[in-house]
This record gives sequence, C-alpha cells and structure tokens, in this order.
Amino acid sequence: MVALSLHRRDRIGDTNKLSYGLATRFLEDDSGRQRLSLAVGQSAYFEDRNVDMDGDPDTLPDRDTNFERWYNATRDRSPVVTQLDWQINDRWSTRYEWFYDTDRNLTERTATYLRYRNPAGHVLNLGYRWQLEGFDPSGDPEDQLGYDREEYDVSFAYRATPSLDLIGRYTYDNTNSRSLEQLAGIQWNDCCYGVQVAWREWLEDNDTANTIEDDYRDRGIFLTFVFKGLGGVGQGTDAFFEESIPGYQPTQF
Repeated sequence: MVALSLHRRDRIGDTNKLSYGLATRFLEDDSGRQRLSLAVGQSAYFEDRNVDMDGDPDTLPDRDTNFERWYNATRDRSPVVTQLDWQINDRWSTRYEWFYDTDRNLTERTATYLRYRNPAGHVLNLGYRWQLEGFDPSGDPEDQLGYDREEYDVSFAYRATPSLDLIGRYTYDNTNSRSLEQLAGIQWNDCCYGVQVAWREWLEDNDTANTIEDDYRDRGIFLTFVFKGLGGVGQGTDAFFEESIPGYQPTQF
C-alpha cells in the first residue's frame, strides 16, 4: 500500500509539505486477522517553517545560538518514521517505532512497547522510549530538552470483578533518576450507579525543559459519580483511563 498526502496548515504549524509512505500487512488465511504490519513514511517540506509563536512570518531561529530550532525550521525532509506491529498471539502484541534523520545519519527517537490483553479485561503494558536532545522542540527555546531522555513506562488494568476495575501507571525518567507520573484508580459499575476515582501525581517542568532545577510535582484526586439514566457529577476520568492505559476498555456507564 502506498500513501500520499499534501498538507497546508499555516494556522496550526506553518507547514507546506508532501507526506508519503509504504505499508504492508500479513494476514492469517483462515481468520483474516492481522499478525504483522510494517509502515515507513516521510515528509518533504516545500518551505521553511518561519512562523513563530508570536505569529511573525519573517523570523527564523538563529543558527549559531539555537541550532536545533533552526534545523527543524529549515530542514527539507522530516525524519524517516518506521513502525512495526507484531501480534504474537491472541494475548501478546508488540510495537517498535524508529525516527531516523537521513541527513545527519542519526536516530531522533526510538520506542518499544509490549502489551498483554486478557479476554477477561486485564491489560498490561510495558514501554521504553529514548528521545534525542532537542527532538520535537516547542516554540520557546526554554522548552527544549537540554539532554537526551530515556523513559520506562508500565501500566495495567485488572478486572477484579464484573463491576470493579483497578488501574495503575508508573513512568520513570531514567536519565534524571526520577518518576514522571504515578497513577492509581478504580472504577465501580453497578446496575444503578457508577463511581470512578483516580489519584495522580505528575511532574511539571515549569516551561523550562532544558533544566530540571525548577521542576515541581503536582497531584490530585479525580472523582466521577453517575446515577444510571440521570447523568453524573465530578471530574471525568473514563477518557483519561483509556488514554493512560493503552488497550484498556472500561465498562461504559
């Protein structure tokens, strides 16, 4: 399969580019289920990305003082993105991602994920991510990473009973020997009402990602209480559970 797309998104990212890629899939003859897929893609830029966070269309980052931002604004091509998915069996699957810069001959990002899904509703995710210094910078220089980041990620969902789900997540920054996020939650779903409770602690970089000296931790408890047929009150957690625990499908209220 070959995919081509042309993008013009000035208001969002000042991007005029052509994206292209190749993808292949291996399916089981009997069931038609996908077992293995491989996709490779890249984008070619027709113009420099000049528009900054203030909307100035004529300013490029300075090459000598901020090479990474200048390079990302003027590069002709995006990194080559490779994604490999393997459904090992009915319960285990894995994914590998690789972002490679062909101009500088270096890896910008790589990630590996392993997932277990039980038909009873249990999910376990293990992940590893490495990101090059300066990769995917934001508009402000102080938001750029001043170091390569290596992360480990583990998350789970356990269906203890047909009505009760337990979920958790822990993300660890191995580069700086610190936790990035901790999450614990429960969902109770009965015939007449439902309750979702989540406790979360996460790290805020205070908009200065090139240093960790002023980072601080934030935490909170989030609660949703629902009467069936009448709606609910509180801060919703169901969508957040699904985003935090890939593969988790909470019982709908």
